[in-house]
Amino acid sequence: LKHTGKDSNSNTWTDPALTGDQHVDSARADALAHELSQVHIESVLGSTPQPQWQQDHPVLTLKIKNGDNHDVDWILSKPTSGDYYVLKSSLHPWFFSLASSQGKSLIDAGDRDRLIVAGKRPSLSASS
Repeated sequence: LKHTGKDSNSNTWTDPALTGDQHVDSARADALAHELSQVHIESVLGSTPQPQWQQDHPVLTLKIKNGDNHDVDWILSKPTSGDYYVLKSSLHPWFFSLASSQGKSLIDAGDRDRLIVAGKRPSLSASS
Protein backbone atom coordinates (compact mmCIF):
# COMPACT_ATOMS: atom_id res chain seq x y z
CA LEU A 1 0.00 0.00 0.00
CA LYS A 2 1.16 3.51 -0.69
CA HIS A 3 -0.27 6.67 0.81
CA THR A 4 -0.52 9.35 -1.86
CA GLY A 5 -0.99 12.12 0.65
CA LYS A 6 -3.67 14.49 1.62
CA ASP A 7 -4.82 17.40 -0.43
CA SER A 8 -7.92 19.50 -0.13
CA ASN A 9 -10.11 16.76 -1.62
CA SER A 10 -8.67 13.35 -0.79
CA ASN A 11 -6.80 11.01 1.47
CA THR A 12 -5.87 8.19 -0.89
CA TRP A 13 -4.08 4.88 -0.48
CA THR A 14 -3.09 2.91 -3.59
CA ASP A 15 -1.67 -0.50 -4.41
CA PRO A 16 -0.10 -0.96 -7.85
CA ALA A 17 -0.89 -4.70 -7.75
CA LEU A 18 -4.64 -4.09 -7.82
CA THR A 19 -6.62 -4.82 -10.96
CA GLY A 20 -10.05 -4.02 -12.29
CA ASP A 21 -12.35 -2.30 -9.85
CA GLN A 22 -10.31 -3.22 -6.77
CA HIS A 23 -9.20 -0.38 -4.55
CA VAL A 24 -7.88 0.24 -1.07
CA ASP A 25 -10.37 1.04 1.67
CA SER A 26 -8.67 4.24 2.87
CA ALA A 27 -10.34 4.18 6.30
CA ARG A 28 -9.01 0.68 6.95
CA ALA A 29 -5.55 1.62 5.63
CA ASP A 30 -5.55 4.61 7.99
CA ALA A 31 -6.46 2.22 10.85
CA LEU A 32 -3.52 -0.04 9.92
CA ALA A 33 -1.14 2.94 9.86
CA HIS A 34 -2.44 3.96 13.29
CA GLU A 35 -1.91 0.43 14.68
CA LEU A 36 1.64 0.40 13.33
CA SER A 37 2.41 3.77 14.88
CA GLN A 38 1.22 2.48 18.27
CA VAL A 39 3.29 -0.73 18.40
CA HIS A 40 4.61 -1.27 21.92
CA ILE A 41 7.38 -3.80 22.36
CA GLU A 42 7.09 -5.87 25.54
CA SER A 43 10.60 -7.31 25.42
CA VAL A 44 13.60 -8.13 23.24
CA LEU A 45 13.80 -11.88 22.66
CA GLY A 46 17.31 -11.90 21.20
CA SER A 47 18.82 -11.96 17.73
CA THR A 48 18.74 -15.71 17.08
CA PRO A 49 15.45 -17.06 15.70
CA GLN A 50 13.89 -19.94 17.60
CA PRO A 51 11.84 -22.63 15.79
CA GLN A 52 8.96 -22.27 18.27
CA TRP A 53 8.50 -18.63 17.16
CA GLN A 54 7.34 -19.91 13.73
CA GLN A 55 8.80 -17.00 11.78
CA ASP A 56 8.75 -19.30 8.73
CA HIS A 57 4.91 -19.41 9.09
CA PRO A 58 3.98 -15.76 9.71
CA VAL A 59 0.46 -14.69 10.54
CA LEU A 60 1.15 -11.26 9.02
CA THR A 61 3.83 -9.85 6.73
CA LEU A 62 4.08 -6.18 5.83
CA LYS A 63 6.39 -4.24 3.54
CA ILE A 64 6.55 -0.61 4.56
CA LYS A 65 8.41 2.28 2.95
CA ASN A 66 10.10 4.37 5.61
CA GLY A 67 10.79 8.11 5.46
CA ASP A 68 13.95 7.46 3.41
CA ASN A 69 11.85 5.52 0.86
CA HIS A 70 13.53 2.22 1.82
CA ASP A 71 11.51 -0.97 2.16
CA VAL A 72 11.18 -2.30 5.70
CA ASP A 73 9.80 -5.81 6.17
CA TRP A 74 7.82 -6.74 9.28
CA ILE A 75 7.05 -10.37 10.09
CA LEU A 76 4.60 -11.22 12.85
CA SER A 77 4.31 -14.81 14.04
CA LYS A 78 2.49 -16.71 16.77
CA PRO A 79 4.74 -18.99 18.84
CA THR A 80 3.73 -22.60 19.40
CA SER A 81 3.15 -21.77 23.08
CA GLY A 82 2.70 -18.63 25.13
CA ASP A 83 0.31 -15.70 25.03
CA TYR A 84 2.33 -13.33 22.84
CA TYR A 85 3.43 -12.66 19.26
CA VAL A 86 6.93 -12.34 17.84
CA LEU A 87 7.76 -9.36 15.62
CA LYS A 88 10.84 -9.14 13.41
CA SER A 89 11.69 -5.95 11.53
CA SER A 90 14.33 -5.88 8.81
CA LEU A 91 15.60 -2.65 10.39
CA HIS A 92 16.88 -4.47 13.48
CA PRO A 93 18.72 -7.74 14.21
CA TRP A 94 16.42 -8.47 17.17
CA PHE A 95 13.17 -10.33 17.62
CA PHE A 96 10.56 -8.59 19.74
CA SER A 97 7.68 -9.78 21.90
CA LEU A 98 4.26 -8.13 21.52
CA ALA A 99 1.26 -8.61 23.79
CA SER A 100 -1.29 -11.00 22.35
CA SER A 101 -3.94 -8.27 22.16
CA GLN A 102 -1.63 -6.01 20.15
CA GLY A 103 -0.66 -8.80 17.79
CA LYS A 104 -4.33 -9.57 17.16
CA SER A 105 -5.04 -5.88 16.49
CA LEU A 106 -2.25 -5.76 13.91
CA ILE A 107 -3.53 -8.94 12.26
CA ASP A 108 -7.06 -7.55 12.06
CA ALA A 109 -5.89 -4.17 10.74
CA GLY A 110 -3.57 -5.80 8.17
CA ASP A 111 -6.10 -8.30 6.80
CA ARG A 112 -5.85 -7.83 3.03
CA ASP A 113 -9.42 -9.06 2.51
CA ARG A 114 -10.59 -6.11 4.59
CA LEU A 115 -8.12 -3.57 3.14
CA ILE A 116 -8.87 -4.31 -0.51
CA VAL A 117 -12.42 -3.97 -1.75
CA ALA A 118 -14.09 -4.32 -5.13
CA GLY A 119 -16.60 -1.99 -6.66
CA LYS A 120 -16.80 1.65 -7.44
CA ARG A 121 -14.49 3.80 -5.37
CA PRO A 122 -16.45 6.20 -3.16
CA SER A 123 -16.49 9.67 -4.62
CA LEU A 124 -15.07 12.46 -2.55
CA SER A 125 -16.88 15.74 -2.76
CA ALA A 126 -15.99 19.01 -1.18
CA SER A 127 -18.69 20.33 1.07
CA SER A 128 -19.77 23.88 0.62
